[in-house]
Amino acid sequence: MVLTDVGLISHIIAVVSFLALAIVASFRQRRRIGYVLALASGLTALWALVFVLAVRGDVLALRALTLAETLRTTAWIGFLIALLRPSWQLDERTRLSFILAGGVGFIVALQLVLDDLVSPAPPMVPNAR
Repeated sequence: MVLTDVGLISHIIAVVSFLALAIVASFRQRRRIGYVLALASGLTALWALVFVLAVRGDVLALRALTLAETLRTTAWIGFLIALLRPSWQLDERTRLSFILAGGVGFIVALQLVLDDLVSPAPPMVPNAR
């Protein structure tokens, strides 16, 4: 994977920025939406860090990159659902809540399985004797 210095610096800035947002959101807003925003921001910071490490040649980070991307995307989808919950009246419409949770859960589980199938295999280490 090739990344220019600008790309590397922008991902490092993303790590710091999203981590700061996660900290501020978790301490500033004591509501559920603040905690969901903190989780999504924290996972985005983690994804950016894993991305930087993968580009720098870390084999473990390269293997974890697709998992980090899936978790990051899932967290932001959860944040959007939490934002739309009042307008969609999900507290009163339990059937819709169940269908939505089941659908998102199925897609995330399928994505995790696909991530495992397409992730690069760890390097083979010869037996030391």
